[in-house]
Amino acid sequence: MKNILKDLPVMNTLNNLIYQIYKIGYFTSFLTRLILKLLFKPFRYFLRSVFFLLKSIGYIFYFIAKSIVRIVKRIGKSFLGFLLMIKRSMNLFPSRISNGFSAFPRVGKIKYFFSILFITNAMILVLAFFSFLNSVPNPKSLSYFSASSSSQIFDKNNTLLFNSYHNDDRIPVSLSNVSPILIKATISSEDSRFYKHFGIDLIAIIRSIVNNLTHKSVQGGSTITQQLAKNVFLTDEKSFKRKIEEAVLAIRIEHNFNKEQILELYLNAVSYGGDTVGIEAASERYFGKKAKDLSSKEAVYLASITSGPSIYGPTSVGNNSYKLKENIILQKMVTNKDITPVQSNEISHEKLVFSNQTTYKRAPHAVDYTLSELPKYIANAEDISKGFLIQTTIDLPLQNYIQQHVLTYIAKETGNNINNAGVIVVDPKSGSILAMIGSANYFEGNSGQYNTVIAKRQMGSAVKIITYALALDTLYTPASTLSDSQTSFKEFPGYKPRNYDGKFHGKVSLKNAFANSYNIPALKLAYDLGLRNVADKGVAMGIPEFEFKDNNIPLSFAIGGVELPLQHLTSAYSVVANNGKSVNLHIIKSITDYDNKIIYKTKSESHQQIISPNTAKSIFNILSDTNAKLPAFGHSADFDFGANQVAIKTGTSNDNKDNVAMAFTQDFVVGVWVGNNNGESMDNIASGYVGATNIMHTVVTKVLDNIAKEKANNSLYALENERKGGEK
Repeated sequence: MKNILKDLPVMNTLNNLIYQIYKIGYFTSFLTRLILKLLFKPFRYFLRSVFFLLKSIGYIFYFIAKSIVRIVKRIGKSFLGFLLMIKRSMNLFPSRISNGFSAFPRVGKIKYFFSILFITNAMILVLAFFSFLNSVPNPKSLSYFSASSSSQIFDKNNTLLFNSYHNDDRIPVSLSNVSPILIKATISSEDSRFYKHFGIDLIAIIRSIVNNLTHKSVQGGSTITQQLAKNVFLTDEKSFKRKIEEAVLAIRIEHNFNKEQILELYLNAVSYGGDTVGIEAASERYFGKKAKDLSSKEAVYLASITSGPSIYGPTSVGNNSYKLKENIILQKMVTNKDITPVQSNEISHEKLVFSNQTTYKRAPHAVDYTLSELPKYIANAEDISKGFLIQTTIDLPLQNYIQQHVLTYIAKETGNNINNAGVIVVDPKSGSILAMIGSANYFEGNSGQYNTVIAKRQMGSAVKIITYALALDTLYTPASTLSDSQTSFKEFPGYKPRNYDGKFHGKVSLKNAFANSYNIPALKLAYDLGLRNVADKGVAMGIPEFEFKDNNIPLSFAIGGVELPLQHLTSAYSVVANNGKSVNLHIIKSITDYDNKIIYKTKSESHQQIISPNTAKSIFNILSDTNAKLPAFGHSADFDFGANQVAIKTGTSNDNKDNVAMAFTQDFVVGVWVGNNNGESMDNIASGYVGATNIMHTVVTKVLDNIAKEKANNSLYALENERKGGEK
């Protein structure tokens, strides 16, 4: 055979391939003849019919192949040598191979059947193999692996508020930010030959089979790479096909990635129990720290838990199963010289201290609001599921202080049927929301999760700031005279307004009417200015609820007759506090992905002048003058802040269903609402004495204290730098 092939005008490599195919075919024919003679002789006649059919099929393939040869032959003479080789091979092989099947009669050209059948089956097997490979996922996509991850939400000082996730709590982390001892412990626990195999460990597989058959122990032979392939691309289905896919994927992963990359991907994809996926999330969950800060004992524990989170969970650390697992890992680590026997003994006797397994949500209403705002900055829902690092504007210590006071106050006022409250604190210069307390107790059933800061309620007289802002921006001054007398309005014949105290005060100045919150002068002023003009001013100051259509504008909107959120009212007050310039209230400061790419960052915007600086100053002076408020409010301790001048405006809706207190300076705006979620009326509400003003006073006092401390620290810092500069 070799001599015949030597004469063919083809390359030596192709000659060898043909010769190998010939040898396989010859051996197959010999083996088949032997089996037929020994085992299947009684069925010779039946088998002859079957093989005749198979030969016929093979003969058809032969003529197809021969026809293809003829067509190719006509394409160009340059292929003549190669075609000659094929022709000689086809004439040679059938005669040689078919001689081995003397048990069957030869019928003309059917003698070529077995050689053609063998080649055809080989081609089918090759095609099937390549088809299978094509169906296996491409491991190169691991380069872009970004499974659903947690979005971590932080306050303005980078204190973690909450991990938000849908299915899996996963926090991506690089290998350089993982404890080295954990990496070594994981390799010892899951795949001690990790650096020696090519994706599948044949030695481990054989050892696993032997141990399982001899019942020494139930072991698996999957490598870290195979587990990575299963966790990312495959399912937990126990089938031969899945194991083959897993093995093929593991080999291809090893071909495309180095060992460190595979380890990093594995540590970010492996489950550590329940919905905790990845080493960073596991470190946070079990020990309240980052993966790079784990102690040796904690690292060994997390390395052990991946093989059976339910078996080795925190509740079973003291049992024999976990101790045995730990000893095995430590023994392997000593053998691999990852640790010394002394270190192993120290780790073994160290006590594990787990963090509280309860999931905390700090500043819960602020967190929920942050998540609701996220689609404004990330439009694609799939992108949101990848997880981000979100820094908010929330001042957590201030938030916690207010939350505790609100809870305490509401607990004391249940006798007056005051069951809930909401507070928002804003920096008017930047528009940053520093605190958002949506209810007294977020964790009190569904009612606690009702965010009263963004819920629409009646704000009462606090809305009058819009009308007076427009008046002072046009022809009016604080000294302008207004009439407080019984009045009717032509377009609103059935509307008969009255003042809070039920009296008429005759001729009053704009300042006194505003400071004492008289209703009738405010309504007359809004009517004279034009209801559309007042409504448009409200929209410009941040109250979209004043976008009335078709001039269908109720007169009562000017004194709080239209429902709107406390947040929007706070936006309007922020315009006044910001010297008349527009303010964009926001809670998200920045959004970054886990590759440190900045998705969004708050920018300093050019603010539009909504009202004049003089108007803003006049409003502040009116609302901060406690003497001007004496007729309506008397001497209220809740309006007194010592040397600090703070502008205050209150509001109460009809039937005492809503009570509001607003306070501001150029440094802050505080908005407070008290009431009941179901709209029930409160008892004994008196602005300046009972209700929102009490909470407002406590919050403002705390904010002023924080501002004073910050200014003192800045002064000390400046003096220290000046001193150091002078010493140089």
